[in-house]
Amino acid sequence: MLIAIDIGTTNIKAGLFEDDGTCITTTSRQTKYETHNEGFTYIDAQSLWDTLAQLIKEVIGLSGTGRVRAVSITSMAESGLLLNRNAGIPATEIIPWFESSSIKQADFINSEIDPFVQFCQTGLHMSYNMDWPNYSGSATGMNCSFISQLCGYLFPPILPFA
Repeated sequence: MLIAIDIGTTNIKAGLFEDDGTCITTTSRQTKYETHNEGFTYIDAQSLWDTLAQLIKEVIGLSGTGRVRAVSITSMAESGLLLNRNAGIPATEIIPWFESSSIKQADFINSEIDPFVQFCQTGLHMSYNMDWPNYSGSATGMNCSFISQLCGYLFPPILPFA
């Protein structure tokens, strides 16, 4: 059997499928958003993890067997979080793709780094909904030098906070 997980903008879904793709069961919960005291929208990582674990237990429980051979996961656009590698815990909230509080950071990065170089290094065109501007400015209050150290492999140290 296969488990398919979709961490979507509107709902988080889990489905259990036979190896041939036949659907056994699906279940879902609404994606929960929070508003930070600084005004930006985020998803609490632990809450999302708890919801996802509950959905997986439900679909496996409905199957009558615990034999899962593969798991497939997809998630919402350019949403992400940073992890503390040493502690194994989230270092930030999950900033959803539609959060626009980092427009100024994205515009600044676009003015400092050639768009073609950005594309060659990341495969993406810079936008406010990418993780880099979301975690490099006021949206999270994170220290920009910390972020530039984490992402130095993506962007050369020509930014003033690098």
